[in-house]
Amino acid sequence: MQRIIADDPQLRQDLCQCLQVGYNVDPVPFCLTSDDLATPSQWWQRRMADAGTDPAMSDDAYLDLIARLARPGSKVTVNRSQTPRVSQTPRRTRDHYIRMNTTGEAVVETANRFTPAHVVLHPLQVEILNLELPRLFLTGPPGTGICIMLVLKGLEWLRQGNQVHVISTWYGSEASSHLIVSQMKQMAGPDGVHLIRMHSLDLDQDDLAASEALVIRLADTAVEGQLFLVANEVFNEATVDRPFTDFCDSLLSRVPGLHLWSASQYPDYGPPMLTQKVLTEPLRIPPSVTRQLQQCGYTGQDREVLGYTEAIGPLPSDGLVPIELVHAGDGHSAFEAPDCVQCGQEVGRTLKRLHIDGLSLGKGRPENPRYRDVLILSRGNVLHDEKTDATGNVTHAASGFIQGLRESGIPVTVLARGDAAGLRDLATMAGPDHVVAAFCADVKDLERKIVVWVQSSEFRQGEDEGRRQACGCCSSQLVFVRPPPDQEYPSSDDGEQ
Repeated sequence: MQRIIADDPQLRQDLCQCLQVGYNVDPVPFCLTSDDLATPSQWWQRRMADAGTDPAMSDDAYLDLIARLARPGSKVTVNRSQTPRVSQTPRRTRDHYIRMNTTGEAVVETANRFTPAHVVLHPLQVEILNLELPRLFLTGPPGTGICIMLVLKGLEWLRQGNQVHVISTWYGSEASSHLIVSQMKQMAGPDGVHLIRMHSLDLDQDDLAASEALVIRLADTAVEGQLFLVANEVFNEATVDRPFTDFCDSLLSRVPGLHLWSASQYPDYGPPMLTQKVLTEPLRIPPSVTRQLQQCGYTGQDREVLGYTEAIGPLPSDGLVPIELVHAGDGHSAFEAPDCVQCGQEVGRTLKRLHIDGLSLGKGRPENPRYRDVLILSRGNVLHDEKTDATGNVTHAASGFIQGLRESGIPVTVLARGDAAGLRDLATMAGPDHVVAAFCADVKDLERKIVVWVQSSEFRQGEDEGRRQACGCCSSQLVFVRPPPDQEYPSSDDGEQ
């Protein structure tokens, strides 16, 4: 162990930092090695004798030490205010929190409480579903259960024997549409799968002829004057509402028995022919994430997106404290984080500390997160993969952040804009067990246990909007990679949406 640490200065630095000792202090005696396992009490006595009497030793610090000796991982506390919605068997020590042995277990436990395998509905959601409205526009901030409402309504129509069409109205709604189709297929069973159809249309880019052609095709599939459609994230925040409203008008004029449930986070753009209902209680993201969303400046009074209302009942957890990494210090040679190899390496080490391995500590214990449970988001194309020519030679290197992740041993796939197959795999959790890096506007309504937000100065104008989209995807652990507080950014008037 001495030899390994001597050959790896970074490992020594990380170990000293973890043990909270100076860099010049030998960290090996602080570690319980295999040589000490025969007589661990002697190791403990040596450590206590070395340390002497410490008046600052608290009960919690003592429990931390005991946890490291008693089990293979650390003690991690997850606060709770009621019985968890998911049946797990971690040790419960007090009424208001439970303790687990690794941060990975804490990440999974928190995510399972807010995004359980079984559907948990708010009373208002049940009320809206029971209204049996033929045409509806749902709106509300992220994490309020809007997407699952569309899935459940689509399932209801499927079980009545109707064909259901899922419509993607622009590229930003493509992932959400694939997610809805995937969930409907999983829940509908073999009898309903063949009745699900998905259509993609970019109302912002395609001409009116393409939109009208889809209207005609859909109208031709109507049975006895009835047609059943689901559409989520129907508005691009960078454009006006008219394209979708015109689409609805044209379709309704051809099919008076149109059943259409649609949704968007933007309440002011609801088509007038659709009844509007609002969901504002956070159900699928913990309070630690909603607080970050509220700091983004895009929710609340006089904002484009509605603010959250207080939960009518106790939430299953307050969530995990966001992790903040700063693009500053030795080794951070690039101007900003997306180009920084060191930032990528630090995120890689952070993910390893979260035990991203999918393993379990034993029977009845939750699994640790997997690589596919991690989403790394930024604005624009600042995170990009390497490009090669026909002979396999690299013509354009990957961004420094991606290089750093890979150097730290993290398998990562970079989702390029326009990669339809890759986006479908991301939405349906298909493909290899890799961390995925993507443009934040392309992953609306997807949910991941761990979300890393990499801040860039290139698109500073829309930074709050991008961070809001990143937070809206997170069901457990947020990680922020920020610039130093005193760093100045150039202004940008052409930031992508």
